[in-house]
Amino acid sequence: MRRSPPRPYFPFAVGAGLLVALALLAFLQYRWIARLSEAERERLRASLDSAASRFCDGLDRELSRASRTFQPRDGFDERELAAELVSRLARWRSTAPEPGLVKELLVVTRLDRGEVELSRLDEAAGRLEPIPWEPDLASVRQIFQERGRVSQLDESLPGLILPVRQPPPPPGSGPEAGDRRPPRHHVVVRIDRSYLTNVFLPRLAEREFGDRGGLAYSVTVSLAVPPGTMIFRAGPDVTGDAGKKEKDATRRLFGLRTFPDLADPVAAERPPRREPQPPREADRPDGRDPAPAASPEAGRWILEVRHPSGSLEAAVSGARRRNLGISLAVLALLGTSAALLVVSTRRAEALARQQLDFVAAVSHELKTPLTAMRSAGQNLADGIVDDPEKVRKYGALIEREGRRLTEMVGRVLAFAGLRSGSQTLRKDPVSVRALVDSVLADARWVLEEKRVEVETDFGEALPEVCGDEPALRQALANLVDNALKYGGPARWIAVRARASTTTRGPEVVLAVSDRGIGIGRGDLARLFEPFFRSAEASTAGVAGSGLGLAVVRGIVEAHGGQVTVDSVPGEGSTFAIHLPAVPAPGRRGEAS
Repeated sequence: MRRSPPRPYFPFAVGAGLLVALALLAFLQYRWIARLSEAERERLRASLDSAASRFCDGLDRELSRASRTFQPRDGFDERELAAELVSRLARWRSTAPEPGLVKELLVVTRLDRGEVELSRLDEAAGRLEPIPWEPDLASVRQIFQERGRVSQLDESLPGLILPVRQPPPPPGSGPEAGDRRPPRHHVVVRIDRSYLTNVFLPRLAEREFGDRGGLAYSVTVSLAVPPGTMIFRAGPDVTGDAGKKEKDATRRLFGLRTFPDLADPVAAERPPRREPQPPREADRPDGRDPAPAASPEAGRWILEVRHPSGSLEAAVSGARRRNLGISLAVLALLGTSAALLVVSTRRAEALARQQLDFVAAVSHELKTPLTAMRSAGQNLADGIVDDPEKVRKYGALIEREGRRLTEMVGRVLAFAGLRSGSQTLRKDPVSVRALVDSVLADARWVLEEKRVEVETDFGEALPEVCGDEPALRQALANLVDNALKYGGPARWIAVRARASTTTRGPEVVLAVSDRGIGIGRGDLARLFEPFFRSAEASTAGVAGSGLGLAVVRGIVEAHGGQVTVDSVPGEGSTFAIHLPAVPAPGRRGEAS
């Protein structure tokens, strides 16, 4: 008993191992990307917090520098105030990193009757010129009209309000009398809003939040009170939840803070003085304690920074999804490659087995007619057969077996030519009726030997087809040969031809039918593959190479047609060749 070779499970084992490894790698990749995303989130948040702090420090440092520069020294004569301010303004413009930040200097003076007077420093003339209160200075006037504690910051102007302390009182009036008197003059350092919003803040934003393509974040600066008044905005628009209250970074700026590395440009000009003691409530003229010039104040503006995608969380999540998508795509590609490798290996094994079966089948089919021809020829050569009637039969046997060999060799050569592409086909008008008659005439000996009934049916006005007549004859002969092989005990075949019109144009359908063993539905899809034989054909024990139908399909498709099959197991099969028809003469003229 012949044993079948062991089934090679190694490719399946390798494929399964690769898939398991890819699944494990996908899990590890997911965990790794999650950790990387968390680390990236913390890095971005720390970087953004640091950038926001530096942005606020950049503005507050210049405000503190301006406060130190323009704060008049204690105890100088009020008549020298204009000259003092001119000197300090010149020093600011020559030494400050941002000289354009200060627009002008104003002086507010409290009068005896409770009113306040406004003067502007005329730098060229070196004096203070009284000016009326302009609408944009309303916030400054309101501060002094309220007669309360005067803040050093005016966030609406914007600007600084620096008190000018009174000189020491004359001897005998008390050591602390001058310290208890509120400042009569205040210097207003007016910030140039245009320079601030168009030059300084954009430069700060570009330095701290800039990227190669512009700002990486949306940066807004607004008033803290009342909220919502926009001072500055830059950067890309924010997508997603625009009304989200939580920002990626929020800081207060526009405040007076102490910077250890910021030197006091006029420290040497200030004479040392004793720190005043807090006066009693009864000693204060207005019941309030004036603020010292150097006291720090909290920021009056709000800095808000948001990522363009809505938040840092959304940006990191989006990057994580993209990384996961790319990683999974790569892993899927690797998995697909592994699966295709296993499939191709199995197909190669199946093809190798089919080729071995083909060699065995061809060898068997070659051996049978060669053995018959050799035996008949040897009998004739030895003189064993001398009766004319027997000699005629031996000659017919040799002719029949020789024809089988010719058909078999022709089929193999045709398949090799189709696969290599070296076979060239002519395109001549071919009569379908003549083509069928020629094929049936070549099969006459087999039809008579097997006593097969042949039924033919040709439709009316059957047009010619355009093709290579020998190739079409071989294709039709293969279908007839299959019908004779697998026709079973019915001993009947039918060859029909009819004209048809489809979306591709006019065509001729050549159909060969039998009432034999039929073909299972599961084998129909692979029926025209090389070396493939249906389960019914293998069970029937009919020898074959598995090339006949592959040659038919190759020839028909080379002519621009197609082959169809309709089969029912146990009832028979019908193979149909669809070939483009030659247009009628009248239609040719219309087409031209």
